[in-house]
Amino acid sequence: MISCYIDESGSMTKKYANSFPFFVICIINVLDATKLKHLYKKLFISNKSMFVRSKDNKYELKGSHLNRDEKKYLAKYFNRPGLLEVFYIKVVNQHLDNDEIYANKARAFNYLIGKDFEHLFIKKLFGFDEYFLYIDNRNVKNDSKKSLEDYLNIKFSVENFFATRFRAEYYDSKNVKLIQIADFFSNLFYSDLLTKNFESDFLELVDSNVVKDIFVFPLASYF
Repeated sequence: MISCYIDESGSMTKKYANSFPFFVICIINVLDATKLKHLYKKLFISNKSMFVRSKDNKYELKGSHLNRDEKKYLAKYFNRPGLLEVFYIKVVNQHLDNDEIYANKARAFNYLIGKDFEHLFIKKLFGFDEYFLYIDNRNVKNDSKKSLEDYLNIKFSVENFFATRFRAEYYDSKNVKLIQIADFFSNLFYSDLLTKNFESDFLELVDSNVVKDIFVFPLASYF
């Protein structure tokens, strides 16, 4: 089973695209969870100030709370080929025909995840396998939490990806270290799209083959 950790940055909006031009989803394929969790622990011990403390006394790595130097440091720290692979969905809000795709945001999220996995299967970046998706539960209603799993399994069984099965579960990111790493990578790309402050750091991740793919929607162009 392949374990993927998913988080997002930006806003789903066509109406306010001038203010919020992008919506980013980050999917991390974790190749060695034990080593990656060890790296997280070392980071916490040596750089505790990077972590946000919650009301219940838990610490969380949140990309939106990091300054520029901290993000640049973590881009190098997590540049670990063989431990993780990073896949992005980049939605260009200004290029959407209308706001209809966002009428139901849970459905829009499911659709984008499905389009990306289809793209990754076609490009042979993912194999036909079983997938466990760990997703940040931010802003997700309880009645929507089963819909992604059902949608993906129906979509790919109908489209003849016979060996592919999905299980999707939602978690509070402060309890799942690897979702927090997905949060960082999501925010890093989103921040670079807005500011271009992390272009060299991002290219290093591409060159090392940690960042594997960027699926652009709705443009018919891919990384």
